[in-house]
Formats: sequence, C-alpha cells, structure tokens
Amino acid sequence: MTSGLPNQEKARIRQAHAEGRIDRTALLESESQSYHDAGTCTFYGTANSNQMLMEIMGLHLPGSAFVNPNTALREALTRAAAQRAAQLWAHGNDYRPLSQIVDERAIVNAIVGLLATGGSTNHTIHLVAMARAAGIIIDWDDFSALSAAVPLIARVYPNGSADINHFHAAGGTAFVIRELLGAGLLHADVRTVNGTDLHAYTQEPWLDAGKLSWRDGPHRAAIFRSCVRWADPFSADGGLKLLRGNLAAR
Repeated sequence: MTSGLPNQEKARIRQAHAEGRIDRTALLESESQSYHDAGTCTFYGTANSNQMLMEIMGLHLPGSAFVNPNTALREALTRAAAQRAAQLWAHGNDYRPLSQIVDERAIVNAIVGLLATGGSTNHTIHLVAMARAAGIIIDWDDFSALSAAVPLIARVYPNGSADINHFHAAGGTAFVIRELLGAGLLHADVRTVNGTDLHAYTQEPWLDAGKLSWRDGPHRAAIFRSCVRWADPFSADGGLKLLRGNLAAR
C-alpha cells in the first residue's frame, strides 16, 4: 500500500496512548491514517519479507515485489506474470516446474536475502518448511552460520525509520541483489521464472510509452539511507545467532 502516517509519528502517538496522554479515539485515528489503502502493509514484516524472498529466489518477475496495487505499472506486471505463467506450465512453450527453480542455491539465496535486509524472523520457520517441501534440509545452524558472513545492508521499519515504499524508491530489491552479487554472496547461476539467471533481478520494471520494460536498477541507493553498499554496511553480520544452553529453562 502507499505510505500513510510516518512511522515515527505513529510510534509517538502509540507511546502517548500507552502513557494515558491521548484517548483511544486519537489512537484509532492514527492507525487509520497509517493503514488505509490496498496492498500489504508498509512495514517490513512477514508479508513484505516474503515478497523479497520470492523475488530473490527467482519466483517473481524482476522488480515486482513492492510495486503498489492500483497503478499502471502493477497492472502491467500482473498481465506479464499471467502470460509468463502460461508459458511455464506443462503445455506452455517453456516448461519450468517449481522443482527446477527451488533448489539448494535458491534456498541459500533466500536466507542471504533475509539476513541482508533484516527481514522477519518468522522466516527462520517458514524457509525451513519451504526447503523441506523441496526435499532440502536446513536448520537454524545454517541461518546462524550464514548470518556471520552476511552484512546488513537494509534497514526498513521496524528495523529502521524508512517504510517499504521508501526502500523500494531507494533501489529496493534490485539494489540489494546487485550488491550481494557483487560481494559474491548470492548464487547467480540459478533458474528463475524469468528465464534468465539472477543478474536479471538487478533490473527494475518501468513503463516505456505505456509498454512494460526493464532497465538497470540504481547502482547507488538514496532516500532515507534505507539501503547501503555491502562494503559499508549497517552491521557486519545479519543479526541472527543461534544460542544454546539452559537459559530457556530458568
């Protein structure tokens, strides 16, 4: 959805309500101003993290994860996705079953993308299940090991002040994938629904005289510093670490 009330203002009003300084009516008005349009919410929770994962796994058309609904670009991407799906099924001209796309490389790319963007920790469960459905076994040790090697290069609310629209405008998935490929942290040689390898996902969609096309995504991020170069990250690691011991029992 499009951006509503800024996250910092929303947090201020929630805090004021918790302290009894404003009433419930004012709180609900704030919430209404924050979430008032079609599409997934603007913070980087489970839904938007999953959008990023589908793109970095090559299961979306490039750059389509965070294009808002009810826009000309979204409608063009929806038509293109439907046409591509018809080509990919068994009676199409480019049969490409899911089992040929979701392999070990795609799963590693998904974990790396999650860590690099500070995505929802719910996916430490969801990705394990997705991998298992593909016949691939991963566990939290894999998340922890990769986290030690993957820098945090995006900060999106609640992990930063920018919302998902700011992140998308700053370069979004195209910028993140370009940076991670440049750092040697992603498998480029994967199969995707786009029919190309992962380098195609460093491009962004746009309407060229009303016709859907793709162009190079930005090489330098901007706006709210929601994403940065891998060589100058927000954090040297992905922020997830598997802890062991008896702490939970006490």
